[in-house]
Amino acid sequence: MQEEPFYTSQNVVVLIPKAEMSFLCKQFIATAIFRESQNNYRAFVKELNAHIKTDFTIKLPIKANDVPDYEFIETYMAGIRDRAEIFFEKLAGCC
Repeated sequence: MQEEPFYTSQNVVVLIPKAEMSFLCKQFIATAIFRESQNNYRAFVKELNAHIKTDFTIKLPIKANDVPDYEFIETYMAGIRDRAEIFFEKLAGCC
């Protein structure tokens, strides 16, 4: 979450989590929003801003009781982060 005061333009929607979640979970959700919006929304034509608070949805992994599975998301994203770190370490070592 952005700790410092900030300003946005008129075409930016600020998302505030309704539940506590890690930075990795926020990254997962941001990526899901980005990918879904790339498929269905375009600037100046059908903008996401008009839909994000009304009819825009993304699918998250859920537990048996239909609650988002933040633990799974955290583990999944940590795996991606760890593989990326290994890749960049190897890349830095080759030059």
